[in-house]
Amino acid sequence: MLPPHTLLLAAIAGALGAAGAVGLIRSVAVLRGLLAGAPAVVLLLAPVVAGLCCGPLVAALATGAGGVVAVRDALAAGEPLPARAAAIKGVAAVLTLGSGGSGGSEGPIIHLAAALGSALAPAASVRAVMAGAVAGGFAGSFQAPWAGVAVVAEVLLARMSWAEVAAVVVGATAGTATARALPFAPLRLPSGTAGMLTVLPVALLAGLAGVALVWCLRQARRAADAVWHRPEWARPIVGGLLVGAAVVAVPGAGGIGQDVIAAAGTAGATLLLPVAKIAATSVTLAVGGVAGTIGPALVTGATVGAAVAGPGGAAVGLAACLAAGARAPVTAAVLAAELTGVTALPAVLPAAVLGWAVGLLWCPGTLFEPGKVERS
Repeated sequence: MLPPHTLLLAAIAGALGAAGAVGLIRSVAVLRGLLAGAPAVVLLLAPVVAGLCCGPLVAALATGAGGVVAVRDALAAGEPLPARAAAIKGVAAVLTLGSGGSGGSEGPIIHLAAALGSALAPAASVRAVMAGAVAGGFAGSFQAPWAGVAVVAEVLLARMSWAEVAAVVVGATAGTATARALPFAPLRLPSGTAGMLTVLPVALLAGLAGVALVWCLRQARRAADAVWHRPEWARPIVGGLLVGAAVVAVPGAGGIGQDVIAAAGTAGATLLLPVAKIAATSVTLAVGGVAGTIGPALVTGATVGAAVAGPGGAAVGLAACLAAGARAPVTAAVLAAELTGVTALPAVLPAAVLGWAVGLLWCPGTLFEPGKVERS
């Protein structure tokens, strides 16, 4: 039985998690805006400068797993998360993504929100308040409350008491309300989706793209480990040149990529974009950049779907790719429906299930542990 004030703490933590999420996403947008239209040499060197700033900082003060893995382990043990490591990795994520590195904001947001929740929570209710904070942070980043609930229940917590479910729902609700009160425009896709005859082929291809993303994350990290034998803190500095080259070659491959998803949902996409996103994300994380992996799955799936079936395929591909890579079909379907509208459910539900099945059959790892190779 949780203490009676736990739901209040979960609401506060969810609101703080959402505020942190909005702050992180907007900070990345500011840096990306400063680099917009810059000469190619500036775009090439920006990730190197970011690596020079965050590489030594993370190596000295925030080593170890971050993002989903760190939070999942802390929730399983019922232990608080160190606030300093989460804050440092949040700053490093802003620098990585803002300078052009490819990745998602969701992993750092989940880590930061969990640390905020654990700082508020008494020992007796640390799991519930942390879970509420994470639900609020994730929900606030998309203004999608049910996706916040789903990601905690499906990805982070194997078992939940009814009191913890209540804390998660309260946190997600508070986080969504907070994000809506802030000057922040969330990602949204048009309400139309691909016809049912195209759902299955789009979902199959997007699910395979999710498998490819996980495979490339694993292989890129192994290759980087085999080649790099110098101090770990210097890896992002040297590897930043590779990241910069990818951004110069395909501008849409850098950053969080929500603008790419929105464009795919309105104007379609080419298959170059998902290939470039997979490559750029794999390089960014392999060389030591700090970023999440949910966002790249959303971009990859949406662009595959839009390339194959036009703008209406974006939501279908997004759901299938995330379900394949994260092994989270409920989260994928709910998020796709909240980004698109409830009328998308008949298309995104079978797409998420098929993507999940593709991941189970052909993908040994997940976005969070691609062959036990984990980045933030």
